[in-house]
Amino acid sequence: DTIANQVLGAWQAQKNVVRIDSANKSLEEDRKRHEWNTRMSAQQSSLSTAPKCSTGAAQWAKEQEIQRAARMQPHAQRLAEVNALLKANQVKSEISELQTRIEFQSIIIQLFLQRRFRHALIASRFYRGIFTDGDNKLRLGERAKSLFARVADVPPTINSIDALSSEAIRDVRESVEAVKFLLEKDELESASARLGEAFVIGEHMPEIQQFPREDRQRILVFSRQANQLLSALEVKDYARAEELVLDLKKNAKDFDPSKPMMAIQTARNVSRMHLARARNAALSGDAKTLETEIRAATEIWPNNPDLANVSGQIFENSDIQQQSINDFNQLLSQKNYRRIFEDKLRFIAAVAIYPEKQKQLTEVLEKMTAVETAIFKAQEISDRGDKAGAWESAEQAYKNFPDDNKLNQLRADLTTQAADFVQTLAKAEALENQDQPGASLAWYLQARKKYPASTFARAGIERLSAKVLPDAK
Repeated sequence: DTIANQVLGAWQAQKNVVRIDSANKSLEEDRKRHEWNTRMSAQQSSLSTAPKCSTGAAQWAKEQEIQRAARMQPHAQRLAEVNALLKANQVKSEISELQTRIEFQSIIIQLFLQRRFRHALIASRFYRGIFTDGDNKLRLGERAKSLFARVADVPPTINSIDALSSEAIRDVRESVEAVKFLLEKDELESASARLGEAFVIGEHMPEIQQFPREDRQRILVFSRQANQLLSALEVKDYARAEELVLDLKKNAKDFDPSKPMMAIQTARNVSRMHLARARNAALSGDAKTLETEIRAATEIWPNNPDLANVSGQIFENSDIQQQSINDFNQLLSQKNYRRIFEDKLRFIAAVAIYPEKQKQLTEVLEKMTAVETAIFKAQEISDRGDKAGAWESAEQAYKNFPDDNKLNQLRADLTTQAADFVQTLAKAEALENQDQPGASLAWYLQARKKYPASTFARAGIERLSAKVLPDAK
């Protein structure tokens, strides 16, 4: 529809140019006629003769000049009007054609950059059919030239867009044919890569849009499993990773399982080695080595199914596990989450055979991870010299985790370093709590003046502005 509208617009513009040319021919004939009349009026002479005396002759010559000017004036005035109309029509014709060219070229470039290569071909060939003077140079701005240069390192012309579009269409067709061939051979990894390349080039091509749904589903399943394999390896879920490797190997003949299987087997062997050392340390009563080996095995393979069994065997008749459980329960009742976090590896091993304790420990570790993230963020902001911003970050975290000593210490230190701003903000909050919106708003404004990026001050100003001036917009 866009191309059709543009072709119609170009056709109408050319009809307008033809009308202007026809009008110019009539004006040209009119101009020639008035030029001839002007010359004739200038040459026309009176039948009367000049008097003999000098005074009479001068008066006679003056009268002749007046008569000559009167005869020429209408023709000269019309001649000037005709020349002005001819010039205006010429400018109008040139502008109309140039504007039509630029609009048509803009459509072609837009279709090409949108990767609608079939439409770009249709539009470029319509362009050459409409504008037959051989001028195929694209009139682009600097930004468009730069963008075109990045897309294709060739001179920006209609012919180059035609050639590039044809080449892209050919590449997509060949890629799709290659994908179909690879699917017939059950080579899903190569087929997935080639289909991705074809999609990037010709997303809107019929070959891509009409690609069989069953084949898409096969490639989607393979890609999904490949991504799941990467995620499983990343989180060290080697049991799930092995299942995925076997499925991928079964479904895709070109899938190479050597690298993931090597990573899985290596992790398993190392984890088992650490577990064996942990058993020996438990038998010898070496608590330090036991803790170190359990920690190492957990870090290598966190959800190793042998880890819970080994931990149960090790701690079955040992006071170490029971002591760890008791410590965990005591710290949990005291809400001393930081101490649990700092000694998390010992507690992970201790609660390995207690699902309920594992859930409690997981909740504590997630909470402390959020606290540590907030502390790191505040310290990073403080290191940049933004003490007020660091205080706001710590204050926000404190509202969610008021019992953490480390966070409270950091908040206290930052309160001292940004005392002026903190005091101003505290005064504003106190006045707001006392239901003194006007005074509180003034203090919030003063706090924002001291620290323009303050989110607390901005929120307070928005709340109190709505309260003080409820009808203001």
